[in-house]
Amino acid sequence: MKYIAVILPVLILSCGAAEIPPLTGGVCLRYDDNQKPEVWAAMMELFAAHDATFSAALNMLDFSPEYFPVVRALAEHGHEIIDHAPNHRMFKFRAADAAEFALYQNHPGVEYADAESRWIYLKYTVKLDVPSHPRGRGNFRDGKLFQVVPAGIFGNIPVNFPRMIYIPAVKKIVAVRKTAEDGVFQVCSFYGSESAGLPELTGAEFIWPRGRGMIQPDDRALELLISVVRRRCELIGIAAPRVWVQPAGWEPVMQSAAMIRTYGKNGYVAADCLEDRLAWYYNDPDFAVSRFGTSARALSLDVAELPAVKTMIADAVAQHQVLTVISHIRTGNLNKYLSDTAALLLWLKEHDIPLRSMADWTNFLASAQTPRDAQIMPDCRTDRDGDGRPDGFFASQGVQLSIVADGAQLSGRGAGKLEIPGLCGMLKGKNLVKIILKGPPGSPVRFTFIQRSAAGRVTATAVDGAVFDQDGTLERDFVLDIAPGTAKLYTGMSFVSLRRPVVLQSITMRAQQ
Repeated sequence: MKYIAVILPVLILSCGAAEIPPLTGGVCLRYDDNQKPEVWAAMMELFAAHDATFSAALNMLDFSPEYFPVVRALAEHGHEIIDHAPNHRMFKFRAADAAEFALYQNHPGVEYADAESRWIYLKYTVKLDVPSHPRGRGNFRDGKLFQVVPAGIFGNIPVNFPRMIYIPAVKKIVAVRKTAEDGVFQVCSFYGSESAGLPELTGAEFIWPRGRGMIQPDDRALELLISVVRRRCELIGIAAPRVWVQPAGWEPVMQSAAMIRTYGKNGYVAADCLEDRLAWYYNDPDFAVSRFGTSARALSLDVAELPAVKTMIADAVAQHQVLTVISHIRTGNLNKYLSDTAALLLWLKEHDIPLRSMADWTNFLASAQTPRDAQIMPDCRTDRDGDGRPDGFFASQGVQLSIVADGAQLSGRGAGKLEIPGLCGMLKGKNLVKIILKGPPGSPVRFTFIQRSAAGRVTATAVDGAVFDQDGTLERDFVLDIAPGTAKLYTGMSFVSLRRPVVLQSITMRAQQ
């Protein structure tokens, strides 16, 4: 047998509560925004019947005191209450009454406040000294931007996601969004639908501070938002939230670094900042950041059928990932939604897939350790979702992947690939990967291993080839050195031809003792 030594940055995986087995992936079911009281009541009854809990991301200033008992009931039934920004906005909020307005209007994090509407607008920072920021010119008049040069500078602007631009002539950030008229953009205040208050400008220069983190709330503004939510929770009679969730839509999104500086120092243990991390990973060496920067999966029962949701979770669990699955319960058939949710909860219990809150999962992952003798590759014969494909394994387009008596079989008309795209749980240092295949004698196989950080940065790669023996057997051992920055491992096997099926009989990975 031939050995390949791959020197890569290592990863650290974390597990959690003692009652959850090591290296067991899992899920958090999160429901965003303020649902009707009868919807929350139905959800609480359903989850109680299955001895389970969910997470509710609420906008704490978007409801009246009549809603307080609903929120208290959620907390009393053990459901996690998440901070989803007071009014689903990060750069402004609306005081509940005149007394609250008077309490906050002169806070150092406030840019200005409107007593009539009780809206309080927060300070923010902008990074303008970035050479790569796109620059252009255009005419501003009557709340419109037109005759923009260069044309197409903004690309395809989604209706609910405007571009924020800085106009040096007036030293102001405004929002522009597309209109039905080609080449004409609506201009409004950075804060939302309010008028931008611009004078008529001809050929005015503008800068588009493009990129994540270019526009952020002032830290004092974030501290104020924390205080607003805490005060509201005290009035309701519940504990302060431990998790924050980015309100998607109009505004620039938050950076995990800002959340750590502010929310992280005020009792929050996790956040969803809509960053590129789509799951939490065991032994993530950067988990102190990842716990504040992971984005939830939107494939939920209000946008997908139950089998697709099961498959997403099954593949994540096989690779030792923890998913937060969000739903807004936007469905025209609540009874079907509840029925599908009940079926999902039964399936999770049947397959021992842990269901926890976002806070509990992050605390779990921050403390657990992977046993040195743990076998962490997914089992090529396990199919939790019943789709006939082994969980955690994927085949390239045009290739059929199925479970047979002696393993996972690939077949097709030509070349193809078998992949495990996001395995986590590896211990740092040398790990032994052992692969056993059956296939056409003399046919070549290419093996690829790519290590990545939780944010997707490549930390190391290794490639090697081999050929099936005369009896159609191929057994290979690989020594992978998992590097310090690695959180997940891609494993790929490429085959020149699958006209004669190939069977993966076994794949294992353990830390070298």
